[in-house]
Amino acid sequence: MNAEHPEAWGALGADLLRHAETLDGHVGYWVGSLYGCESVGWNADDLFPTASTIKTAILVAAMREVDAGRLRWSDTQPVPPPERRELSPWAWFFPTGQTLDLDAWLNLMIGYSDNTATIVLRDWLGARRVNDALDELGLAHTRLLSGCDPTDRELSALRSRYGMGVTTPREMGRLLQMLALGQVASPAATERMLRMLSHQYWDNLIATAVPPTVVCASKSGFIARSRSDTAIVFGPTPFVAAFYTSRLGDASWGLCNAAMRWIREAARLCWVHLAPELPYERPEGWERFLPTGGGFDPEV
Repeated sequence: MNAEHPEAWGALGADLLRHAETLDGHVGYWVGSLYGCESVGWNADDLFPTASTIKTAILVAAMREVDAGRLRWSDTQPVPPPERRELSPWAWFFPTGQTLDLDAWLNLMIGYSDNTATIVLRDWLGARRVNDALDELGLAHTRLLSGCDPTDRELSALRSRYGMGVTTPREMGRLLQMLALGQVASPAATERMLRMLSHQYWDNLIATAVPPTVVCASKSGFIARSRSDTAIVFGPTPFVAAFYTSRLGDASWGLCNAAMRWIREAARLCWVHLAPELPYERPEGWERFLPTGGGFDPEV
């Protein structure tokens, strides 16, 4: 079967819709062909908390600043004092005042979802600069809310409801699609972003449905009642997927969380329908080797 054929996407849409009804919570998703016009979605324009998936937008904004000459790859920022850090691997343990360059802070934020690195980059760029970049890309409903101007009533109201950031599945999927197609930054910056996103420590959701020989550039985000993952999958039929959840009945942490299992199965359905010529089954015992976060609660 040619996975670009509308029948493949129609079957995927039907299976994902049935699957959406199995989760206790609010579900939204958008899956689109990277190079074609086919897509499927459900609640794709609803607002969801981004959690750490907004870090992709921070990455894009930083790269655009480097392209424009307002930042250099070698520019540095110091490790902040403990009161301006957030517990997560790994910058929490770095000595105060140690300087790291933009390359290091971005790789920590994206590759390990380091929250202290995110705070440094948020303050370095400014939330407004990140949101201006999103506006320039036509993403009107995706916003970094952490660090926003407290006098901005609209953003402050969104922050009180959604936390770190807000988006829709379609917009975050579109951001990844534009990134992969070289539409958000220079070719060199685009290549570096794809390499960063594909060197993902937290590869325990969409990536588990993809053979390790296939590039999967992803970014996930977890908070107690919302688990989400987004990815560009460079399979036989390259596609972008954005799976978001909120108002979850299961707020537990760990491998058996219902939303995490739901996203893994949704990703498996995508691979089955869009890569039938390259079947893949997770090996026996795969769960034993999923990332642990070094023993921390996985609030990524």
